[in-house]
Amino acid sequence: GVPPLVYEFFSRREDLPSWYGREVIEQQGESPTWQWRPLERGFYRISGRVRDAAGNTVESEQAVDYEILPPLTPESLIAVLPLQNLSGTKVPRKKIQEHLKKVLNQQEVRLVDEQVMEDFIVRHRLRYSGGIDSDLALALREETGAEAVLFSVVELYREEVMPKMSLTVWLDRCDDPPRVLWMASKSLTGDENPGLLDLGVVLDPDRLLDRVLVSLFASWQSTLMPTADVTREEHVAYQVQPWQRGGAHKFRPQEYYRSEIYSPQQRYSVAVMPFYNLSERKYAGELMELNFVRQLRRLPNFTVIEPGELRQYLLVYRIIMRDGLSLASAEVLFAKLGVDLIVSGKVFDYDDYIGTVGKPIVDFSMEIFSRDGNKTVWTSKSYTNGEKGVFFFDFGKVYTAHNLAGQMAGAVAGILGQ
Repeated sequence: GVPPLVYEFFSRREDLPSWYGREVIEQQGESPTWQWRPLERGFYRISGRVRDAAGNTVESEQAVDYEILPPLTPESLIAVLPLQNLSGTKVPRKKIQEHLKKVLNQQEVRLVDEQVMEDFIVRHRLRYSGGIDSDLALALREETGAEAVLFSVVELYREEVMPKMSLTVWLDRCDDPPRVLWMASKSLTGDENPGLLDLGVVLDPDRLLDRVLVSLFASWQSTLMPTADVTREEHVAYQVQPWQRGGAHKFRPQEYYRSEIYSPQQRYSVAVMPFYNLSERKYAGELMELNFVRQLRRLPNFTVIEPGELRQYLLVYRIIMRDGLSLASAEVLFAKLGVDLIVSGKVFDYDDYIGTVGKPIVDFSMEIFSRDGNKTVWTSKSYTNGEKGVFFFDFGKVYTAHNLAGQMAGAVAGILGQ
């Protein structure tokens, strides 16, 4: 052909439905090679295309199919970091941690010895347990033998009147940079499923905590362990959320703008910033960050960097967000992190209610900035409450701000994926 030649590499998730698992341009340019490091278990199809300066195109005659197995084995050691409390209230950390390890032991997960972890934490003066950077991840692997590290965050924990609990957990591989392998969250209230004559009401906090943790780790084996026999249909059930099937309209943003620069067929590396908190709820900005990390990483064309890696850059370069992310701060992060997109936003309300009567409220705005000319490729405004669209018997009611925010973040991700 007529030089220069442009090489394009494509991937497609075969275990996702066609309307969601679309073909993604993984790399485009003059390089005839592409280094592929998939960490997520699944069935993939890889193909290539070459174009010359005259517009002539040649495509690979036959795509190559791969089944990617999980990066961990039943023998892999997992490090468990101390619980991070973002509830804004006191929580029984030790009890929650014990229940969490009990569930992991029931699944026969090999954990790094507690004393080894305590020595590591003291030696590295580790105070933050809501993420990890590259240096610490490599040190953890070398000094403890851990292949991955588990994080856990408590968003809501109440025992009085009616128990309510919201937790998020995720697992990072100890690499440079650390990569999120798996992430899950669960929120339950004691009166969420009362059933006939209120026989389903749970008043025992320990019993509700066990339900939350068992539900959290339900997808652990099938997602991470190669011994688990998982069909393509089970992958679809795990990967595709209700909002991606057309979901409830009440969670969609009231207004949004998506630039033509953004393409759901293009691969993007993404950094999700803590949202600027204008609500009365402590840590609401960090909670919205986690909700978007969890939802955006499900998009086939998004690679979301580890929250701890981003936090380390914010500390090193002393980036303080007053009234949100500034253009100067965005330029620094684009240069140092090498990401394509930065997600930022503001939280105006993130409210839960106490007792059995009330409704959660979540109100936030969101922006996505592109490395290409520091342009804004997305803006949106989302607001709703847990009783919107509920007319009788509390059918369809959302009981916690955690579930509400997750659905709303998922609705934004759903539009970005279309």
